[in-house]
Amino acid sequence: MIIEAVLAYLYHRTRRRHFLVTPVDADCHWGVSKQPDGSYVTRVAVNCTVSNRSSQPIRIIKARVITPKITGTHLRGRMVVSAQAANVRGAPHRTANYIGPGQTLPVSCTLETRGVPRQKSGTMHAEIEIEDANGRRERVKLLLTPFGARAA
Repeated sequence: MIIEAVLAYLYHRTRRRHFLVTPVDADCHWGVSKQPDGSYVTRVAVNCTVSNRSSQPIRIIKARVITPKITGTHLRGRMVVSAQAANVRGAPHRTANYIGPGQTLPVSCTLETRGVPRQKSGTMHAEIEIEDANGRRERVKLLLTPFGARAA
């Protein structure tokens, strides 16, 4: 009885997910750089694939870092989505790049925050949230390596 209830819950939970985000762990990086004004900016670069599980096309429009907590001003992030038919990439708000029903496309995002996380070096666990044009959100946990470091 309990197993059937858990399976029913998991089935309905997965049916509610309109898109699925899968990170490419070897292409997820982070780093902190000092700016000319003396402040520090933390940059998180994430490459992932997004699978559309719905019957309607979706447009991925923004992402944000959930963890690690970085106090400071969130600067403009950059999202790049591949086009379906050609090997063309572009920002979703400038192109009509969308992910068709049942399709999987690569998505890249770079997120910047004026501030520094508590962890100062090494590989970092993180969670990001990606949102589509209809306000649906999906979170994904990933492992960030420092810029310039080789992934194991």
